Amino acid sequence: VHETEIRMTAAQAIVLMESCGDMHETKRVGAVAKVLPQLTSVKEAQNLVKRVLSTSERFSLRIRLGALYFPLLGLPTNHYALDLSKQIDRQALIKLAEVAQAEKQFSKSRSGRGDTSQHGNWENFRNEWLDGKATILTSHFFQTMPQKGKLEFDYVSTSRPTRGTKPMSDRRYQQLVAQIARDSRTELRLPDRSMAGSRRRRSVGDRWELVRNAVRFRKFKKWIRDVKMVGPQRLCRAPPKEM
Repeated sequence: VHETEIRMTAAQAIVLMESCGDMHETKRVGAVAKVLPQLTSVKEAQNLVKRVLSTSERFSLRIRLGALYFPLLGLPTNHYALDLSKQIDRQALIKLAEVAQAEKQFSKSRSGRGDTSQHGNWENFRNEWLDGKATILTSHFFQTMPQKGKLEFDYVSTSRPTRGTKPMSDRRYQQLVAQIARDSRTELRLPDRSMAGSRRRRSVGDRWELVRNAVRFRKFKKWIRDVKMVGPQRLCRAPPKEM
């Protein structure tokens, strides 16, 4: 199934994983990483992750997939630094190209707005650099993608919520913030089960991610305490931004 044209729903992916014995805690992160690109939509990908993986396992999935994690789960807006000699980074770029093409066509033909691109080409790529030299990412680049090179850029999604979508209530928002804080604390405390017993050391990037999570958790915890003391309507400060 991996790297084929087969597409499936989250429910079908779960049945497949169960049939192959991949629902065991030592296997499911790797299995989800392989099957995610084969799902029919972002919504199905989100459903699979939510139904199969624990909080700590989702963090492990993000580390395993690297840049590919974001476009697969509907979060394409990000800064990317890709190594085109690595298969996982090439997959991320190809997936981003698919997202970019769909958003470009919608912007041109159905959005009713003007061109907001950096280069006047309706693309959502910004500040592109290839091996230290400025470049422009277009469909031609992806048709003749080099086999190696360091590619760095920003991607800014132009997708918007469905018309009529209402913001969450203050009560629901406070619950969400509290859950994010709990998730961050869990990521810091729980070991990756798939690596239980392993003596492998985390990379420098992974360690910095843990530091950022710790700082973010402390900021959220303080903000929640302030909300409880003065009430959400009287609190002037915005919630802390993600690190």
